[in-house]
Amino acid sequence: MRGGNITVIIRKMAGNIDKKDVEHLAELARINLSEKEKEKLVKDAGAILVYFEELSRVDTSSVEGMAGATDTLNNTASDDIDQTLIQKGIESFPESENNCLKVPGVINNTDE
Repeated sequence: MRGGNITVIIRKMAGNIDKKDVEHLAELARINLSEKEKEKLVKDAGAILVYFEELSRVDTSSVEGMAGATDTLNNTASDDIDQTLIQKGIESFPESENNCLKVPGVINNTDE
């Protein structure tokens, strides 16, 4: 069974989440919490950690690891460049020089 060390960490944390921890996390996240929200988060965080403890007990030794949620591979098109199409685009542009498109200036240079 994997996750033996994480079980110990979660078990230690589950009973130790308190209002001070929630206030510290809220400060790090730069959020303001009411007293009622802090109390709810203490309770919810403890419940989440207890659930993680349960999950860490699941035997996953026969489950093959994955890098993502599905086995789908990226289907991408090849990067074949059609020089003919590029040349037609350059030729149809009002001004070009050395296979580059020339556009009107955006910033006026007064030093020239």
